[in-house]
Amino acid sequence: GAFFYESIRFFAPVVGLPWWTTPPARAEDDAASQYNTAAGVAGVRTILNLALANKDPNMWGEDGHLFRVRPHAEYASHFVGFADFALDDDVAGGKMNRACPAKSLALAMGKAFFTAWEQEEWCTKDSPGYTEATPFVDPFTLVRGVVEGRRCSPRWPWEESECCRGTCRPEIVIQGVPYVEWACRA
Repeated sequence: GAFFYESIRFFAPVVGLPWWTTPPARAEDDAASQYNTAAGVAGVRTILNLALANKDPNMWGEDGHLFRVRPHAEYASHFVGFADFALDDDVAGGKMNRACPAKSLALAMGKAFFTAWEQEEWCTKDSPGYTEATPFVDPFTLVRGVVEGRRCSPRWPWEESECCRGTCRPEIVIQGVPYVEWACRA
């Protein structure tokens, strides 16, 4: 769980939370200006940057900018990536509440992924890296098959296989019922 929360701390599901500090005339009249107030002055919109807040050294410590799995209690008390703090039924009867509509779905998908993920069965020949800029991470391709005897994805016989040492060839495995399994071969 903590590894998943560290991942979403670094790549916040809700990146920003906008609100008007000086609302435009449209706030009171649907036909009015979307940009200017009734007096013709531009409305002022502020956006709280949650992506940066999740790396704030005042909250996360001097290593808040580093990917480091932390105790679950820290995520429970400091994580703002779903903008949970933007729910307050005492403000305008709850009409100003902002909620991440897919929070439960995102957490369920992350849990399912990390439950099924078998890291040792995957590899990449790419050299991905992390940079503090958009798009954050270099592209890379994960493929099955790492070392002799491990599973792999079939490719054309004349091509080198993903990350296998050797080639990716079919093997007939008999465990009561014969079937073909692709495996790395020297």
